[in-house]
Amino acid sequence: MKYPIAIEPGNARKAFGVVVPDLPGCFSAGDTLDEAIDNAREAIELWLETVIDDGGAVPNAHLVAEHQADTEFAGWIWAVVSIDLAAFSDKGKRVNITLPKELAGMVKSMVASGAYATESEVFRDGLRALMARERATERWLHEQVGPAHDALKADPSRAVTAEQLRARIAAEHKAATRKAK
Repeated sequence: MKYPIAIEPGNARKAFGVVVPDLPGCFSAGDTLDEAIDNAREAIELWLETVIDDGGAVPNAHLVAEHQADTEFAGWIWAVVSIDLAAFSDKGKRVNITLPKELAGMVKSMVASGAYATESEVFRDGLRALMARERATERWLHEQVGPAHDALKADPSRAVTAEQLRARIAAEHKAATRKAK
């Protein structure tokens, strides 16, 4: 869902204030515009997590144009923050993990770079990638390896020795490197 955010302009002496009009009481701030938007995402996620945990309904997002008509936000900057509500479909479970310093530093640097909003997001994304790889491996085994095994079992004359396979790969490599030159 895409939630519009109203950003009160800041300057060197005053932070950028953020209000999420569709989520009553959801607000944030940041010293820079980018930081204000990043902090708004985290505030929205926490707001939604709290409402869902309490059994409440998730409010629909309205169009920016609908909110711009509100004089309270005259002169404010508008942005939209996309939130994947599927991430909230199952109640989250807080876990405590221990990482080697190198990995913990990597997670922190990914958040600091702006690639991820929170450390939890880094872990969620990594676990989703791992799940996708596992599904791809299962699909490959089922769709290619299994049928190849069955075909070889049905006709053993199709089998090649390891030496024959190495020779064929070496010949293909040699031909490919000749073409590249």
